[in-house]
Amino acid sequence: MGYIAAAVSKGGEDASELALRMLKASGGPRGVSHGFASDSQSETHRRLPEFTSVSSRSVLAFKGVDPHDYPPQPLTQRGCSLCLTGSLYGAEGPDTLHAANLLDGDVAGGVLRLLSGEGHFAVATLDGDGLTLARDKVGVKPLYVGESGAAYAAASNRKMLMSIGAEPRPVLPGHIVRVTGSGISDHEAAGWDVKRLHEPMGRVVEALDAALRQVSADIAAKTPAGAMAFSGGIDSTLVAYYLREAGVRLSLVCVGVDRRDEYGHAQEAADCLGLPLHTRPFTTDELEESLPRIVASVEDDSPLSIGVAAPLYFAAAEAREMGYGTLFSGGGSDELFGGYLKYQAAYAESPRAAEEMMNKDALDSWRTNHERDSKVAADAGLELRLPFAHPRIVSLGLGIPAEYKLSQEPGKPRKVVLRKLAETLVFPETVWARPKKAAQYSTGVMKALNRIAKRRGTSLKTHLSQIYSQVFEEMRHA
Repeated sequence: MGYIAAAVSKGGEDASELALRMLKASGGPRGVSHGFASDSQSETHRRLPEFTSVSSRSVLAFKGVDPHDYPPQPLTQRGCSLCLTGSLYGAEGPDTLHAANLLDGDVAGGVLRLLSGEGHFAVATLDGDGLTLARDKVGVKPLYVGESGAAYAAASNRKMLMSIGAEPRPVLPGHIVRVTGSGISDHEAAGWDVKRLHEPMGRVVEALDAALRQVSADIAAKTPAGAMAFSGGIDSTLVAYYLREAGVRLSLVCVGVDRRDEYGHAQEAADCLGLPLHTRPFTTDELEESLPRIVASVEDDSPLSIGVAAPLYFAAAEAREMGYGTLFSGGGSDELFGGYLKYQAAYAESPRAAEEMMNKDALDSWRTNHERDSKVAADAGLELRLPFAHPRIVSLGLGIPAEYKLSQEPGKPRKVVLRKLAETLVFPETVWARPKKAAQYSTGVMKALNRIAKRRGTSLKTHLSQIYSQVFEEMRHA
């Protein structure tokens, strides 16, 4: 777990200073290791150094934040250096070693083999000719690439690239990006083959149950314990159930502005699961004080993005305070299984159009949700794990027809197949039938954000834009 930085000089100059500057701008927790590598040499420091002896036109660097991660990154062997964030499900031993063995002697083929497996990861490799970058096809872990006047560069967040004057753009999920001193090339290497299910609802529920059990076992093999961002809604309740069944030691964390009725709903679901629930009320003043840090992690000034990120920020802070290194979430379910009201409206007009809308949104979730949430968790020192975004669940969900996700009756709860699944697991109706309420509203965050802006005499959008400008102007001059 950590932050990747890489730079390739256009003119052949040493790129190590650029990589060092990006690590300094990474944000998040203090690093426990700082590594630098060319294709032939590497070094690791416990503290961020003032300079590195690694000197090359192409430099790969890594800030590690987990003292238990092994081996230190970048990992260098046989003319190739590698950094990886995230997890490779089903891989035995440390993920970085597994990836390095796949790449051994064949970088291009090794990256393709990585993309053909199941995982949530971003990878950067460096060989004698330049960088190869890739992300898994779901795109949970962020990775960006950009160009400055002197170099091409890549990093785990936008502010790292901005610190060297590069304009960031995301490496697209399932794509391989090649960076050399003469430019950036990009091609899609892994996509989705959607197979529409033609089975009765009962068989679909059985298939979803089996897939969630296997996925949770994959995750448990990587993460035996963690905290769960928990609302007591259908998504977080199902994720907590399957992780518990797989043997993960879970603590549930429910957050919100002041005392809220939603804590009672969360407690009822937690009692059904037999798991401990920790509530973490926060005040409007605490939210206001935290906004610069939230904006810095999200790297956006959209009220919607900040409204969704703020509850996760406080859940992550609580999880870290409890000593956990992993935060689980039910994120990814709404797009995949029809959680939003707009899908119901589209379904009334055309079931096929609603299906296409949901699938498009599900495949775009990396852009609208996963990157944001991963960055918030990473800056709290946590690994974010999203069982509903596991490639196997995404593939299955994309093939489930709209009529199994949305009700014909207006006003009825959406995500029908998930509620049927919860019903078969013998959860009470008060748990599986509770209507969805977006986190930014159920936690009271949007009301609190608007109160903050109002007492400052401005709109919320203007207030967040001012914070964004201040935060990133300070970074540019750090």
